[in-house]
Amino acid sequence: MISTGGTTLLLMGLASSVLCSTASADLVDGQIEFSLEFEDYPGYELPWSAIFAVQGFYDDGDGSFEVPTGSGSIDLVVGDFSGTQQHQWLSIYANPKAKKGDAVFEAEFVIYDMPFGLSDQQIELSGGVAWQPAGNRWSGEFEGTASPYTPFGAGGSPLSGTWSAQIVPAPGAIALLGLGGLARRRRRD
Repeated sequence: MISTGGTTLLLMGLASSVLCSTASADLVDGQIEFSLEFEDYPGYELPWSAIFAVQGFYDDGDGSFEVPTGSGSIDLVVGDFSGTQQHQWLSIYANPKAKKGDAVFEAEFVIYDMPFGLSDQQIELSGGVAWQPAGNRWSGEFEGTASPYTPFGAGGSPLSGTWSAQIVPAPGAIALLGLGGLARRRRRD
């Protein structure tokens, strides 16, 4: 160890940064696409679906993921309605290795200007999760509520259905996969 104060601090800083980066090596930042299939639309006996992609963090080691608060667009299909609405997610979380009996998938978001005059709805979901490490894919069943998004949060229609999620490959990764396929094909010819 070098005895000068500034150099010692520099070496200590480098050592601690190496240790910190090693401890969080499994955490990956990526885009996660969600697909939700609901059994009944609030107030109607219509199945409906929602698809959206968000930026989040996932762990390749245990399959957990967490999505920070944000906003964006969500594609909805309800009966003969198909369109894109705006939404804000408050939290989306999953942990396939949680203790048995715990709710391991949780999602809370607001969909603005829902079809058929429902206005803004706050959606709260919880349920189970299964993780497929190959391709980082998740799926499960959920139950929850849809409530008018008001300061009072009155009412709530029960929701149930299935969900799935997967990592969306970065455009560069897709291009590399395509080039790999071309190279393999060329070797066979």
